[in-house]
Amino acid sequence: MKIILIGEFLKSRLELSYKASFESLGCRVFSFHTGIIPYIFKPLWQYTISRKLLRNLNLIKPDLVMVMKGYFLSAQTIIKIKKLTNALIFCFNSDDPFNISHIGSSNKDIIECIPYYDCYFTFSNILVEKIKAKGAKRVEYLPFGFDHHLHFPVKVSLKEKKIYGNDVVFVGNWSEEREDYLKELLEFDLGIWGENYWKKFCKNKELKKKWRKKAAYGIEQAKILNSSKISLNILRAQNKGSHNMRTFELPACGAFVISERSPEIEEFFKEDKELVLFSSSEELKEKIRYYLKNEEKRNEIAYNGFRRCIESEYTYQARAKRILEVFDCLKDIKLL
Repeated sequence: MKIILIGEFLKSRLELSYKASFESLGCRVFSFHTGIIPYIFKPLWQYTISRKLLRNLNLIKPDLVMVMKGYFLSAQTIIKIKKLTNALIFCFNSDDPFNISHIGSSNKDIIECIPYYDCYFTFSNILVEKIKAKGAKRVEYLPFGFDHHLHFPVKVSLKEKKIYGNDVVFVGNWSEEREDYLKELLEFDLGIWGENYWKKFCKNKELKKKWRKKAAYGIEQAKILNSSKISLNILRAQNKGSHNMRTFELPACGAFVISERSPEIEEFFKEDKELVLFSSSEELKEKIRYYLKNEEKRNEIAYNGFRRCIESEYTYQARAKRILEVFDCLKDIKLL
């Protein structure tokens, strides 16, 4: 089976994890990198991308066109793909497609393309009905997961613990809701790892001092998590009530996790047995104080969370397998 995977093949992006996962399942995967450019150049870049993509499709003749978000694709391009190939066209959107106010998360083209995909995969159960209402032919809930090549427990030396370790650590980019929670934690030994958004947007000067001046991915992220006592997961606005990538990545690395509470996270992990949840700043501070004093309990919960990730197959390989199951189902219907 031949798949062309369309997206941004940058460090830490899901495209890389899905490419490896599809290949592990026996698929031949061709990468089509759309690149990243300033939004003002989008129309010209969209035209360039469309021409290049159609040439590639004509050569590859894939069975499945797998679009990751589709930031630079137009409805006209999707229609041309359908005319040019006999392939099914799927989309997985790791963001809320209706969040057009946030540049980088979505745009009008992403919304307009929804009815043209054969199946639209979304990370959030909350979004399923909204996407259907926009004319989607089929919508599938596909949670995030973890990449076992990137997210796993690592041994750290005493030297590495001094470099990477904090009592409480947050690995992720800035957002207003994250700053609101973290600025309440200045009494603790707190470390923040993330992109320069923390430097550019963080309003609290004392909190900004907690930023370690870089982002962390892969093995370095695992070292940070395994050097620190408590790892926090704070949801962005679009993930409220749902979950995010850190939901699985943190416990898969063997970290003890205190996460913002949401119905979906409660479905994936048992509260106070596989991770700890909070709904307010006061509850978060109370639980940090408690678990900093209870190392044995932290270790037990961290181990149980790790086991849940493995035993429940929260891997991207399992997610890719689900995409292929939907492909087989729709392919059979198409042949009738």
